[in-house]
Amino acid sequence: MLDEVSAQISDAMTQMEAELARMPPEQRAMVEQMMKGQMGGMMGQQDTAPPAPSVKAVGSGKWQSRTCRKYAVFEGPEKTQELCAAKLDDIDGGDEVMEAFRIMAAYMTKMAETMPMDVDDGINPGELMDQIDGFPVHTTDYENGVAVRESSVDSITEKDLEPGLFTAPDGYRREDPFQQP
Repeated sequence: MLDEVSAQISDAMTQMEAELARMPPEQRAMVEQMMKGQMGGMMGQQDTAPPAPSVKAVGSGKWQSRTCRKYAVFEGPEKTQELCAAKLDDIDGGDEVMEAFRIMAAYMTKMAETMPMDVDDGINPGELMDQIDGFPVHTTDYENGVAVRESSVDSITEKDLEPGLFTAPDGYRREDPFQQP
């Protein structure tokens, strides 16, 4: 489905670029400027690529009664997160959670690579998991050097879910939202 959506977006972009090419230069420049704010990197208009995120070990901390490793996440010189990662052995089901994060990161990466435009709405958290020894149990997000959000794992509960919990109700059917009518 990602390939199909990508092809449709690519076709639409080709049509839009052809229309722009027919416009007088001053009108084209005005339209491109307006679109730049609305469509970011869709027409190759992203000025510079954002710096790749990096992770740096910065010490240790505490999570509940356990020690955790502290890491800082940087985009270029700017710290965007600080997190405390517990050992996977200290978290019930930690290996399964890490595997889920890795699968989700691979999916998000494939989705971004499939799109015919620059898709960068922030860090793909799963991409950084391999640079961290453990699982983040406490995270502080920073914007312009100021802590703006904190999240933490307070408890972990494992339980069996009802088998039909994620089954669509009777009468519903799967449809492709991108299919032409």
